[in-house]
Amino acid sequence: MSSKMFRPLAAALCGLAMAAGTDAVAQDKVVVKIGSITMNDTVHNMMKDFKARVERRAGPRIAVEVFPLSQLGAAARQIEGVQLGTQEMVALPPSFFVGVDRRFGVIDSPGVFDTVPQGQATVLDPEFAQKFWMLGEAKGMIGVGMYCSDPNMYAFRAPMQTLDDFKGKKIRVFASPIEFELVKRYGATAVAMSLEEVLPSLQQGVIDGVRSGLSIFVPLKFYTTAKYVVRTEETITCPIQMASKAWLDRLPADIRQIVTEEAIAANRANLAFSLEFLKRNEKIWTDNGGTLVALSPADREELRRRVATVGDEITRDKPAEREILDLLRKVAARNRS
Repeated sequence: MSSKMFRPLAAALCGLAMAAGTDAVAQDKVVVKIGSITMNDTVHNMMKDFKARVERRAGPRIAVEVFPLSQLGAAARQIEGVQLGTQEMVALPPSFFVGVDRRFGVIDSPGVFDTVPQGQATVLDPEFAQKFWMLGEAKGMIGVGMYCSDPNMYAFRAPMQTLDDFKGKKIRVFASPIEFELVKRYGATAVAMSLEEVLPSLQQGVIDGVRSGLSIFVPLKFYTTAKYVVRTEETITCPIQMASKAWLDRLPADIRQIVTEEAIAANRANLAFSLEFLKRNEKIWTDNGGTLVALSPADREELRRRVATVGDEITRDKPAEREILDLLRKVAARNRS
């Protein structure tokens, strides 16, 4: 997708508060704190690339400080900081923002994406981005970039071979209605908890498994405790980079333009790293004693049947959420190769 297609979106983002913003601070050095809850993964790579791009283009007028692994606090604290303007940016999967607006959780509807590249093309498609990235505007935050990393899977403490093995298991998920419904349809119990609690909970047997992807399982060394991964791949993780609206409003116009344009560029460029990272993690996982289980054709067909209506069920009688789901499906279909 050419950069020209993103120019209207970048212009809209940097012009959101031109009337409210001021250029009086144009000579002040801008410090940007961007945080995440993970490290040495695709999000961390995107943040480092964003830093390099912005500082190269803006020179000494701006400094981007990267804080991975919850150095700025847990996800909820960082989201609150962005809303209040005490933290400039945070990069997280959209389901972390369902407390801000439930519509963010719609991205987890199963059966929408076939591949990571298709997901990336969808979330960066201007028609989708102009709507989805702005869902948090009224609550003080605006999306400035988004990308897709890897398919979702399940890591368990005990060996798993079939779909029936999910029954009765306690599985950590995001606090998203769609993820709760997904796990329920496997006959398991969903347990929402912060990422830093997951590994201890697995070690202590509080939960049996966790729903995420290899880009999380490998860097955090889940193979030491939950080495049995089942490939379900019903959805794809697509983190979003959210910026404080209050902070963007205060930026000089040219700096605001640099930040928003380079955020899109860094997220778009992250696809190549994500695909290579996924291949590398598969090898690291198995080299460290982890297993990767592919469901049988019959189980995969049964899985698709069970989850096909999750998005429709969760958005039933919720027209605002259904509007986002319909848009997501429409744009995903257009970007299916």
